[in-house]
Amino acid sequence: MPSPLLIALLLILAWPLAGQTPTKAAGDAMRLAWSGDDLDAVVEAAEGLAFADLYRAVSSGPSYPAVPAGVSVRYWTDDRGVEFRYAVMVPPGYDPGHPYPVHVYLHGGIMRPLSQRGDRWWSDDSRMIDSTRIAVFPLGWDEATWWGPHQAAHLAAISRALRQEFNVDENRFFLVGISDGGTGVYFHAFRESTIWAGFLAYIGHPAVLNNPRADTDGELFVTNVTNRPLFIVSGEVDRLYPSAVVAPYVERFRAAGVEVVFRPQAGGGHDMRWLPNEVGTIRAFLESHPRDPLPDTIAWETERTDRYQRHHWLIITQLGAVPGETPLSAQELFQHRERSGRVDIARRDNRFVARTRGVRRFRLLLSPEEIDFSRELTVEVNGVVAFQGMVRPDPVTLLSWAMQDRDRSMPFGAELDIEVPEQP
Repeated sequence: MPSPLLIALLLILAWPLAGQTPTKAAGDAMRLAWSGDDLDAVVEAAEGLAFADLYRAVSSGPSYPAVPAGVSVRYWTDDRGVEFRYAVMVPPGYDPGHPYPVHVYLHGGIMRPLSQRGDRWWSDDSRMIDSTRIAVFPLGWDEATWWGPHQAAHLAAISRALRQEFNVDENRFFLVGISDGGTGVYFHAFRESTIWAGFLAYIGHPAVLNNPRADTDGELFVTNVTNRPLFIVSGEVDRLYPSAVVAPYVERFRAAGVEVVFRPQAGGGHDMRWLPNEVGTIRAFLESHPRDPLPDTIAWETERTDRYQRHHWLIITQLGAVPGETPLSAQELFQHRERSGRVDIARRDNRFVARTRGVRRFRLLLSPEEIDFSRELTVEVNGVVAFQGMVRPDPVTLLSWAMQDRDRSMPFGAELDIEVPEQP
């Protein structure tokens, strides 16, 4: 078995010089991963290729074709065979050589049956779309609410499809919602936020998600919202969710460390009449909050490991208490019926330091953007070293995550499974 020093030397020699472009073979393998879902075919295409060359290809991404401006309706089918629709608005003058922000809008009135929504559910309101971004309007209905598992999968599928077809800015995907859509925005902030740079919730209320009649998909944890900024608007005399009943939630968010911009509207009702006066504030929020694709710190909590278990480079893979684990304080806003697990983890260079509660195993996704694979890596959990050693980057891992995420800014070249150690 080669020594760590030899492995390090080989990796250094294999790494291309700055400015080098990927080979055609690496580019072909990357495009296959970007455009398809056949991992076996991707593995075959990557056989014999250098990791560093594939990494350059994945980080560069594909070349995007020109597409006409205007509205098109797209379709996605879930694992039950149910068809979902969404409208994509491509701005005039779309330039495939320039990355565009994406705003995804969740509409209100979610409890209406699908048959009553007709074929046109989106808006051509110029206040919501302009030439600087791609706008997307998913369709929801009473059997596919914004806070259910199928819409969570739908939004993830939309994200992957857009990244495949358009030159988008992966770090400026924003989720915006109005009324029920605003409530849905809160759900995704709690449960599935890796895609998004930030959340804008208009005239909704997070308390709706705590109502058993809403049939929300699982538990809600304030810890998770600390990873993303919120922009919240509510009306003073809103007949459903007046500012006075939303404000206590905002204060609890802030107490937990969530970054919140709260804009209560004097005299405002359950409508969007306030929007022209807030355009500048909204734009400032959007401009100042790009996503960090590889954050140095993550705090994530979940009660399940089949979904909602990942945030960026952290995946919680097994729940359960471990003797001697660290107590972790949290702001509690919602009823919890299930036992959950939480990981607070920070990375500095090749060293990870984690605290856990109710987690037996987790996985780290290691990016060449942040990790020096020529040096030893250390993972400390609850004060105990859980791993120390060399980790080799793997072309198959790199391409499989490129296939899953289609995110040029978030390449992962290795996975590391960590078992939470008991305290000595």
